[in-house]
Amino acid sequence: MIPAADPPSPAPFPRRRDVSLYGLGPDDRLIKLDEAKALTGYGTTSIYAKIKRGLFPAPVKPCAGDSSRWVLGEIRKFNADAIAARDHGCQSAVPSASTPSPTL
Repeated sequence: MIPAADPPSPAPFPRRRDVSLYGLGPDDRLIKLDEAKALTGYGTTSIYAKIKRGLFPAPVKPCAGDSSRWVLGEIRKFNADAIAARDHGCQSAVPSASTPSPTL
């Protein structure tokens, strides 16, 4: 009797930088807090305060227990929206500490 051949092993997960293989683009990359801070100019406390008020993209937790990550495209959109608001004369929904409150 001829022994049965072992079933073929699954193909290894491709180690490529071409994320388009998975339907993802460069803006889908997950970034750490330090990079989100560098891209926006906000500190940790400001970022988390804005998240709580719904004014900043919420983080992603890739796996239970992992540190938070942000979607690069969402951070870029946040910056683009801030620039557009400035260019169109719109003010933020929540006044900053340096903006004086209107007096009635």
